[in-house]
Amino acid sequence: MASQYKLSAILQGHELDVRAIIAPTNDLLVSAARDKTVRSWTRQAPNAFSQDKTYLGHNHFVNALAFISASAEHPNAFIAEEWETFVSFFPWLAAVIINYVRRSRTGLIVSSGSDKTINIYEPDFPADPIFSLIGHKENVCTLAISPSGHVVSGSWDKYVFMDRRWQLP
Repeated sequence: MASQYKLSAILQGHELDVRAIIAPTNDLLVSAARDKTVRSWTRQAPNAFSQDKTYLGHNHFVNALAFISASAEHPNAFIAEEWETFVSFFPWLAAVIINYVRRSRTGLIVSSGSDKTINIYEPDFPADPIFSLIGHKENVCTLAISPSGHVVSGSWDKYVFMDRRWQLP
């Protein structure tokens, strides 16, 4: 006989239907919804999570999530080659960019939606995305992260993009 399902937690906070959820760690959940938000939830007890942060930056439904994990080899999740080039022309931005990279010890949240945009967030600083990837012509409905740290996206425009701006060094 099959074991019975037992509900262990309910997370309430989104204003419209939830379209995606990821669990980057045992104590962190991230959800995306048609209310144009991405939200993080942290474990408070074995069967309880509370809403932690709300990530803004999409102007339409958010329906896909992925996570770029930090690792022993890449403790700051990534260093984008394009940023290094950009900083060489604008050295006064170096400290700002390096701070974003150094603060992320768990990884980066990646979201996409029907606004055709892929946003990348540092989990502890939800005010604005640290970077937005633009290129799809329709709803970006699926995301994945390659082992090398590329953001891979699929869209209703019938294209799959592998964005190298987020390749791990």
